[in-house]
This record gives sequence, structure tokens and C-alpha cells, in this order.
Amino acid sequence: MKDLEEELEELENRELSILLTLGEITTIQYALETHINHLFDELACSAQPETSEEAHVSAVWCWQKLEGIRNDFRNAMANLPAGERAVDPFDLRGLEY
Repeated sequence: MKDLEEELEELENRELSILLTLGEITTIQYALETHINHLFDELACSAQPETSEEAHVSAVWCWQKLEGIRNDFRNAMANLPAGERAVDPFDLRGLEY
């Protein structure tokens, strides 16, 4: 029988799929940008720059990941013929990784 630590480790390595609208992605990115700017300011004044720098790098990584997903979606929509641009929210062809 697996103990709790083994189960948590297994869950940490599991890939998750989250469905977000473009508006939700934009809202999250805006919040991340605000957080990144705050961390940058904190980094400049911090007595422990390693902690602030790690948090700053993590926030930037999240923002870039969301920007990549948003750009992939926009590119997929731009490559569709004009008559096929109606968006089906359950059709994710072209967005698989």
C-alpha cells in the first residue's frame, strides 16, 4: 500500500488539463504582470534577493506559458479558411502537445 508521501509525489508528476477562455488567460496574465512588477521592485530592495528572484522567475515562466498557449490558439484560428472560423469550445484540434 502506498503511503501519503508516495501518493503526493505521483500527483505532482501528473499532467493536468485546464480549460480557460482567452479572457480568463488575459486576466491571469494581467495579474501575473502586476505580481512580476511587484517582485521586481521587491528584488531591488530585498535583503534576500535569492527568494525574490526565484519567485520572479516562476511568475515570468507562468506568464510566458500562458502567452504561448494564447498565441497557439490565435495562430490556429488565423490558419482556418474564412468559412470555418466559428469556434467550437469542445474542438481542440491543433492545440494538442
